[in-house]
Order: sequence, then C-alpha cells, then structure tokens
Amino acid sequence: MTVSAILNPRPMETVNAWLFLAGAAGVSLLNLMRYRFVWWPFHPLGFALSGISSVRLAASTLLLAWLVKLAMLKFGGASFYRRSGPFFVGMLIGYILAVFAGLLVDVVWFPKQGHIVHRWY
Repeated sequence: MTVSAILNPRPMETVNAWLFLAGAAGVSLLNLMRYRFVWWPFHPLGFALSGISSVRLAASTLLLAWLVKLAMLKFGGASFYRRSGPFFVGMLIGYILAVFAGLLVDVVWFPKQGHIVHRWY
C-alpha cells in the first residue's frame, strides 16, 4: 500500500496546499518569536507535534506538570525546584511499585482474570 502510494502519488489539492502554507507560516512565526524574544514560551516543535494522537492524550498531564514547575519556580525559586527533585522521582518510583504490586496480586490471587491497574496507551 505504501509502495503504491509512493509510485502513484495523488496530486495535491488546493486546500491542502493552503493548509501546508498556513502551517509553514505558523512554524516560521513561532521560530521568529522564539529567537527574537527570550521570554517566548512556545516552541515550534510543539506546534508540529500537536497533531499526534499520543501527544493529545498526554497534553493535560504535560500542562499540569508545566504549571506545577512554573508555580514552584515562582514561589520557591530555583533552589526549591532543585531540592524537590527527589520527591517527584520518589512519586514515580512509588507509582511503578504500586502497579507492579497490583500485577503480583493479580497473578497470585486472580489468575487468568486480572484487573486494569494502568493502561499503556
């Protein structure tokens, strides 16, 4: 299927050409703003990757993490942000251990049934 699409490409429609130009203009504007202003928070790569389904699934989590980081830097400063690293690493390790413990409980007490503890999207 991919080989036939490469060998026999469809011509680009006018709407697709305009959308391509609009996307190129948007990325160019984001690049210009990023290199012109130090305070500009948006990266053009984020715009390019925003159409991927896994990024859309994780967008709320990424936004929450960014807001927590922003609040920590604003109210606690850089030293507080650096000192809080072990806490967040411990949260991740604790979550992984809890998922693993749920897996072990399912294997021992609920063989061939199982429960959904964590979904890998």
